[in-house]
Amino acid sequence: MKIYHLLAFQPKLEANSGDRINEINFLKALSQFAEVYYNNQRFLPDEPDYGLTATEIEEPRTDCDIYYVRNNIEVFKKIKGKKIWLSYPYDEDGFREADAVSAFNEAWRSGLEHFHQDPEMFDFFCGAFPKDMIPPKKVINIRQVLAEHFEPKQGSQLHFRYRACFGYGFTVGYFGRIVEETLPVGYLSILPELKKEIPELNTVFAGSIRIPLEEKSIINVKYIPFEEMPYATSACDILLGNEQPEANWAGSAKPLEAMACGVPFVMSRRPARVNQLGEDYPLFYDTKEELKELILKLYKDREFFQRISKELIAKAQEFYPEQMGKYLKGEMEKFLEDR
Repeated sequence: MKIYHLLAFQPKLEANSGDRINEINFLKALSQFAEVYYNNQRFLPDEPDYGLTATEIEEPRTDCDIYYVRNNIEVFKKIKGKKIWLSYPYDEDGFREADAVSAFNEAWRSGLEHFHQDPEMFDFFCGAFPKDMIPPKKVINIRQVLAEHFEPKQGSQLHFRYRACFGYGFTVGYFGRIVEETLPVGYLSILPELKKEIPELNTVFAGSIRIPLEEKSIINVKYIPFEEMPYATSACDILLGNEQPEANWAGSAKPLEAMACGVPFVMSRRPARVNQLGEDYPLFYDTKEELKELILKLYKDREFFQRISKELIAKAQEFYPEQMGKYLKGEMEKFLEDR
């Protein structure tokens, strides 16, 4: 099987943004069973720069079985073969042209399939898709893939360096861009109470903070190289998930990365996260009181903490490229069989 791929107007792929990292991991999984070509160049997972050079975006080759394009409608329209369009951001021509659109989880996939039958879907997607959305011919859940270098790094020299940066205490981290929509307001509202019960509590925001914060005790680490993220993740005792409504459907690799490092990832119960991690995931919360109880239990009950950590590491194994490749092989074969 040969698969062509292109991300927007990127002539090559580098692990320096969330979208690019997501696509790199996806191509690594596809490479488990297919010849993958990014911008007509063979994608080689184990080679420097994945074997890619920064050439201009070219006319797609004509000998591929599947063409998968993300957010470049000009190239997408030129393709004559079986083609898949990433469903977000929405593009009317993309939906009309595509043989299938893709989603990152079952909540997203199901929502697109039932969009015109269920009036609540417009609000579920927070307006990301218009009410007159073109109905997709097919929706494929491609899931999200975990980068192989994510694993427990506790005890390493770089891990200790991040522990020193974060303050050595009991560290609660939030990794990602901080704007009004993504601010973990539930956690911030209980932070004064937590400080009373956890004297050595540190709160770390790793990423760009773009709004004023009243809480002055927050440690802000603005940039962490992707290759060092497992060490920074392992330097936290707990990581917080995104509370924004888009978590109803939008994908995120952050829970997977935390799990792989054995770091409890505490998050609000949203459909996309439940799809990703399962109904029985023990660290969902529905209220800020439940969030506080979970954090205090993880802090006070070492046996509970260690049991959760081991369970998360075990569960993360299913998201690495080798395992995800088996899943994607089945999805791509079913797509090719559709007429």
